Amino acid sequence: MGKQRHTFETVAALALICIFTVFALLLVMMGSQIYQKTASAMQDSGQVRTGLAYVGNKVRYGGTDRVSVVEKDGVSALAIDEAWEEVTYQTLIYPWEGYLCEQLVPAEGDIDWNAGERLVAVEDFRIETAEGLIRLTVTAASGMERTLDLALR
Repeated sequence: MGKQRHTFETVAALALICIFTVFALLLVMMGSQIYQKTASAMQDSGQVRTGLAYVGNKVRYGGTDRVSVVEKDGVSALAIDEAWEEVTYQTLIYPWEGYLCEQLVPAEGDIDWNAGERLVAVEDFRIETAEGLIRLTVTAASGMERTLDLALR
């Protein structure tokens, strides 16, 4: 009788340890998934904010009076005019193949869209204009969307 009781207590103790271990592993796995989602959302948010901040600073630095939206080859780009030695250049900021890109080109020349410098990964970059206002909208791969409104003075 004593031996059966001792065996039952041992099995019960091992069962409790196994149950505790399974729940501990489940808790760690759930925590890992939550961390992964949070880290991904933070990365997307950082990329979107970085892209918007960069474009906003370029517009402010270039002067809002030299900013326009150009449409070439079916691509909408934000253009910032700059004159060097009597030649007008444009800094173009545009979406291309999943990235926000930047390129300095002659204002009247052809554009090789593939030659742009990749700034940040984005799903979409939209430029909308209204009276004295440019609205820039960046969408990350996760669907997170942020908007920046710039007043043109």
